[in-house]
Amino acid sequence: MFFKLTFETVAVILLMMAVGFFVAGTGWFKKNNGSELLSKLVVNVIIPINLFDKMINTYSSRSELLETIRGIPIPFLSIALMFVIALLLSKLFRVEEGRRGVFMNVVAMSNTVLVGITVIEPLLGPESSPYSLLYYTANTFFFWTVGTFLIRRDAGDRAKLFSLTNLKKVFAPPFISFLAASVFVLLELRLPFILEDVISRFSACSTPMSMLLIGAIIRSVPIRQYRFGKDMIVGLIGRFILSPLLMTGLCILLPLPVLMKQTFFLMSCMPVMTQCGIMSREYRADYAYASTMVAATTAVCMVLIPVYMLLLKYVSIFG
Repeated sequence: MFFKLTFETVAVILLMMAVGFFVAGTGWFKKNNGSELLSKLVVNVIIPINLFDKMINTYSSRSELLETIRGIPIPFLSIALMFVIALLLSKLFRVEEGRRGVFMNVVAMSNTVLVGITVIEPLLGPESSPYSLLYYTANTFFFWTVGTFLIRRDAGDRAKLFSLTNLKKVFAPPFISFLAASVFVLLELRLPFILEDVISRFSACSTPMSMLLIGAIIRSVPIRQYRFGKDMIVGLIGRFILSPLLMTGLCILLPLPVLMKQTFFLMSCMPVMTQCGIMSREYRADYAYASTMVAATTAVCMVLIPVYMLLLKYVSIFG
């Protein structure tokens, strides 16, 4: 039953991504700038509504929310340490100067929203969503501060680490939605039934819309412009071996709920953020490498998810 659920979940996700991949190749999609429209719709509308819906329906009281928030230092610490490890790897394996920032993002940052929450909820249940949101908070903060700073340095831009522009981007619609839902739970407020119904219906679209977007993004990757080499191999090792190993060590040492540990573990194994490719193109960094790693890590992640679930289920690394 366990293996059936895991493989069915992965198969469904891959099929939805395949639809996005093939739709992105159609003339009407390209003609109407479908990828940009789909991206804005998913990131700015569907996902924020989905996060708000999960928050207000998961927590029945403010005490439950406050109890959950105590685990937030773990993803912050894990991601910070992964950036340090990524820096050491970039020097040890002599990653090209104009690629180091992107490489460090590949190793340290996870796709928490489009892939993470979408994949983890069917595997661990809706109770895992609040823990996923904690990881999302840390991930978002680091990407729009440290992550974009490193990508800009790749392009020769000597911008400040904590610029006002990047700090504003931390407060993207998904994060604002998370904060708004937290206020609702803390004040124990309830929405009118009509609004709850509307939010619930939009929320139900989150998974298929997100997977359509991922498929479309993979379609746009300029793989022919990138030569496969050690930078890709080391990036994959950092993303799928070193990152979950570090998270495992942190979770074993700390007395946290098992489901929280499992969620953080799976979040640390997710593919590279799609924003890494987008910002690499915007800042004229190594877009070919960044976008190729987005596609490669997404594919590898789908293959490794059953392995990670096997570790959680039968090896019982968290008890």
